[in-house]
Parts: sequence; structure tokens; C-alpha cells
Amino acid sequence: MKREEFLKQAEVLLRQRRNELRRRVGAGLSELSQGEGGIVRDQADAAAEDEFQLFLCSFADLGKNELAEIEQALEKIRQGTYGVCEACGKNIPIARLEAIPTATMCVHCQQAWEQKRARGWSADGEDDAA
Repeated sequence: MKREEFLKQAEVLLRQRRNELRRRVGAGLSELSQGEGGIVRDQADAAAEDEFQLFLCSFADLGKNELAEIEQALEKIRQGTYGVCEACGKNIPIARLEAIPTATMCVHCQQAWEQKRARGWSADGEDDAA
């Protein structure tokens, strides 16, 4: 597949995923806001409801993060910079973008960044321990 074809296909898939996430996060937030509203429950029901509410909050947060990544990828498509590694400036291989459509770095640069983070370096190159 040619890169131009892939970019068109990626945009369609990213938009579809964005719409699906918006629907799911919206449904989760709606469920979260409905709650039990003053109904007397036993402790086991209350604990289960609290756990469910916590799960919904976590799910909404994850969805919001993924939505932000998708929006960033769509903006890069509009700017013509989608699929270009933010670290080295080389094209990210299509296979990587197919696996992770929101990837912002090639595998080599991503691994180097993760190794730096694991050693205590922040994303801006400052030592977190300092």
C-alpha cells in the first residue's frame, strides 16, 4: 500500500474510532451521573456501586486520553505531519502506524525515550531526581 493511500485510510479509521470513543465515554459518563440518588442500600451493594463508579471514572479518563491522542493524530494529518517521528523526523513505518495509529515516534526513538524515562529522565530531558 502506498503511503498516500494509507494516510487517507488512517484518517477514516481515526475518525471512526474517535466517534466510537465519544459515544462510549458519553454513555459511561451518563451512567456515572445517574447513580442511585439516595436509595438506601446495604453495605455490599454500596461497596459494589462505589467500585462500579470508580471503574466508570477510570474508563472515562482512559477514553479521554485516547480521544486526545486521536485528535492530535487527526491534526497532524491536516498539517501533513502525520506519520513523521517527532524525535528523528523520519517517516514512521506504515506497519507501526497500522498497529498504533496514534504513534508519534518510530520504534527506535520510542524505545530510547522509554529507556530514558525508566532511568528517571523526564520528557523534557530534565532529571526527575534533581
